[in-house]
Amino acid sequence: MFRKTRFRVGLAVIAVLLVVPLLVAMGSPQGPPGGDGGLARDAESYASDTGVSEEEALRRLILQDEVGDLNAQLVSGEQGAFGGLWIEHTPEFKVVVGFTDEGAARLSRYEKSTALREVLETADVDISLEALESKQADATVVIGRTSIITESSIMVKDNLVEVYTLDADGLKQALDEVGEQLPEKVVVKEVEGLSTLHHVYDIHGGEALLDCTTGFSVRHSDGTEGISTAGHCRDYQLSPNPPTGCSGGEQTVYAGHGKAAVRLGPQ
Repeated sequence: MFRKTRFRVGLAVIAVLLVVPLLVAMGSPQGPPGGDGGLARDAESYASDTGVSEEEALRRLILQDEVGDLNAQLVSGEQGAFGGLWIEHTPEFKVVVGFTDEGAARLSRYEKSTALREVLETADVDISLEALESKQADATVVIGRTSIITESSIMVKDNLVEVYTLDADGLKQALDEVGEQLPEKVVVKEVEGLSTLHHVYDIHGGEALLDCTTGFSVRHSDGTEGISTAGHCRDYQLSPNPPTGCSGGEQTVYAGHGKAAVRLGPQ
């Protein structure tokens, strides 16, 4: 049985721009002033991955500004019913907003552009985002009574909390030994590796970005390298001193719940 000495909630390094359904709370993505070239490059990459035109790709990326604003309003205004939102890019582009009840009526209270209204949908969820956060916190406390290292994430689209461990059977046994069990809506997934703090290129904590600073450099369990930032940072950041081995100074931030990561692309 794999045992360590502490519990941790890992940094969620979301490495692929097109896979954003896992986001719990999106930031307010904006192209940096004078940084149209960076947004254009992202649009070109997006268009290649999804098979849409670059014009459509750019429209979708810009629309995420408003999606981020809507998300912030729902987090503060619909706490007991809002289940989080996510973006689906294929087979069609849409923004899905989860509610425990009266989704359409609740969503209608908020001002939205015509462009956003055309791609908005609601979905029924069992419990709110606020409740998921509470269950994640409870799971943290319960697992903390064992000696197993785990990480966890809130999976908005699936309306549950995932706990990652190197030894699922070992975690179950450890919980049994201390007479504890995980809350409902919390599932355990066994993984081959956990995220780690990692020295990446020559970026260090505290270095300036467009409107944020860098945190720890990290490596996700899938091998993706990045730099952690605060979750409120914009989705597009500019590094005045691009890291050695990376392409340009434009770095894209992938926002998660209270955390984000700057993906470092190869030169």
